Amino acid sequence: TALAATYTWKEGVTSGAWNNPSNWTAGSGYPGDGDTAIFTKSAEITALENPSKVAELKFTGNATLTLNDSNDGRFLKVRKLTVADGKQVTIDSRSKISISLGSNSPIEVGSDATLTIEYGGVFSGAGELQLSGGGTLDLKISIDDVTGLKIAGGSTLLVNCAGALPNLLGTALSITTGNLTLNQLLSAAITTITVTNGVLTVAD
Repeated sequence: TALAATYTWKEGVTSGAWNNPSNWTAGSGYPGDGDTAIFTKSAEITALENPSKVAELKFTGNATLTLNDSNDGRFLKVRKLTVADGKQVTIDSRSKISISLGSNSPIEVGSDATLTIEYGGVFSGAGELQLSGGGTLDLKISIDDVTGLKIAGGSTLLVNCAGALPNLLGTALSITTGNLTLNQLLSAAITTITVTNGVLTVAD
């Protein structure tokens, strides 16, 4: 779209194609590069583009977003992921998702909120994974191509996938003002983790 716009997935639509304007409340068109796509409830996306692009993927209600396009050439490319305070959100991806804003990958999960990323799709980022907002990001699949990690504002990264960030650079990781819970190995390369003004929890 020419000008940035906000599109909200319609309450009465449980599944459908990303590029079908009738699935969105904006009146015409569908979210594209530079726009914000909002989900207030659970939905299944049955078809994406090559790729479907959006500036911000935002969740303002408790929701499970299922991406169910099996075509490897079609995927969702977003610049930022946002979850509102207190909401419980799951991205159940059978399709590829790419998240990058410039050279980094920002994910904002609000206070008392949880974003769970699961299933077997490819999830890729760029540069530094930047987790903020004070909530929890629960990784049950890996995020590829991320080379650094920043956790801010008392946010928590919960690692429930072995090798959740397989491309981290170096052997040491330092985190300030954030929490890290390792139920699985974060990266085979990381041998030292330092957490300042936060909590590091490692499963037995």
